[in-house]
Amino acid sequence: MVERQRLDHESGVVGGVLIGLVILLAGGAVLGKVNLIAVFLPIILAFGFLAGRRAPLMALVALTIAVSLEHYEVALFSNNRVYVRLDEIIALSVACGVAMRLYQRGTSLAVLREIPALIPLGFFLLENILSTALNHHNLTKGLDFLLILLAGAICYGELVILAREIRQPAAVVRAIFSVGAIEALLGLIALAITMLFHLGAIPGVQVEPNTGFLEPYGTSYEGNIYGHYVGAMLVVTCAILLFLWTSNQILGMRRAIVVSGAALFFVALIASLSRGAWLGAFAGIVVVIAMYWFFRRTVPYPASQQGRTPSGQSRFGITRAQAIGGAVALVAVIVVLSVSHLDTTIGNRFANLFQLQQGTGLVRSQNSSQALAEWARSPIIGLGNGSFDKFLDPVNGVKPWILNITISILHDSGLLGLGLAIWFLWALLRSVLDAARRTTAPAAKAILFGTTGAAVVMLVGAQATNTLYLLILWFFLGLMAAAPVLAHHFADAVVGSGPAPATVGMPMTDKDFFDATQKRPAITR
Repeated sequence: MVERQRLDHESGVVGGVLIGLVILLAGGAVLGKVNLIAVFLPIILAFGFLAGRRAPLMALVALTIAVSLEHYEVALFSNNRVYVRLDEIIALSVACGVAMRLYQRGTSLAVLREIPALIPLGFFLLENILSTALNHHNLTKGLDFLLILLAGAICYGELVILAREIRQPAAVVRAIFSVGAIEALLGLIALAITMLFHLGAIPGVQVEPNTGFLEPYGTSYEGNIYGHYVGAMLVVTCAILLFLWTSNQILGMRRAIVVSGAALFFVALIASLSRGAWLGAFAGIVVVIAMYWFFRRTVPYPASQQGRTPSGQSRFGITRAQAIGGAVALVAVIVVLSVSHLDTTIGNRFANLFQLQQGTGLVRSQNSSQALAEWARSPIIGLGNGSFDKFLDPVNGVKPWILNITISILHDSGLLGLGLAIWFLWALLRSVLDAARRTTAPAAKAILFGTTGAAVVMLVGAQATNTLYLLILWFFLGLMAAAPVLAHHFADAVVGSGPAPATVGMPMTDKDFFDATQKRPAITR
């Protein structure tokens, strides 16, 4: 009762402060000094803070939505000189609530120790601070990029912390899947309206400046990032489908929904025309299949399930109605592509998948050469975050930008920073592999393999479109880091903390996968 009263008191204080801030901003908007849209920021801040403070699942949903809103910046003042990114505002407000929650429980240090790869990540951030302080030509700009990098690292860590608190891990799967489906649909609908009415670029669709192609972006930062996002979601969905197929259970409505989601993400991925996203999705699916193959001996199934083919299904577990429906859908997609001539555009992109002598491939090649030439000025510690434009003039009014994440890290933080980044990724992968060895629950493995494949999508795609300073990369790396905790919840056993119950090795049905709940306290070590 005392705890409840204290929480209500805190909520009242936070609400009062935010109401006062809304009044002040509204007054500024009336006087013409503050943009009207800035009045809504306190509401967003309040939602994020209170979710992080009291509702872990809602906080994770807020982060999932945030990474889908990277296209939007909010100008705080009427002179349009001070902007804030909507995704970063949501992530940092959630982080404040989470930090308050941990501080009042007195468990901050214990929880931080459970975040995978935290030590190499910390050293990577320190090295970036050092390179920026010593070598950056514009410390104000360098500080701005450092803060963006720090916001990404915070998003990474808070996903792991939130995963510890969530008692219904299946709700995490549903939330991520639902938000991803909505984002994919927004981009496809905008593209369909544009092509049907010949409207040119409308909100949600952009014209690629080098090729003139229409590319959907939905609410993502731009078209390539949209492709990365739906590609990562496709890989996660394929991992779930692979689990449902290998568990050899009777098909249900939930599995049909997942199949539909996979089809939606695949169509959105192709429509994005992002070759980096295509390669990333292919690499991610290969990684998922390889991990399933490597760990296949640790996934036992009861003899009663082996070779089971329910009435009306083929030996692949597909009903005749679903097979007919899939064939009709495939024919419909082919007809739509032919009528809209989108098949020609897609064919051209596939034909020039590795073309570096013209178009965007040439731009990326020249960009990388220029960045490497600059990097030679300070090869060990780099030139500082966001320092690439020092020796180059703007192109069409746009400041130059490093398009390859590996070269970006090398340029900004040198060989030392690149080595620390590789250490970070290796430590993160080790945590997932260790968890996969210690659990035999198929649903847990689906989460582990799917999030790893999604991270691969982001990293491969980032070789063509740099996402180091975007929240979406850190979000999917954070999901990968949180996967061992979520896998523990699915398996209903503490990974690596003693023998698991006898039921852990039993496969789950598709209903179990989507309805699984946690019956034990969160992991504590």
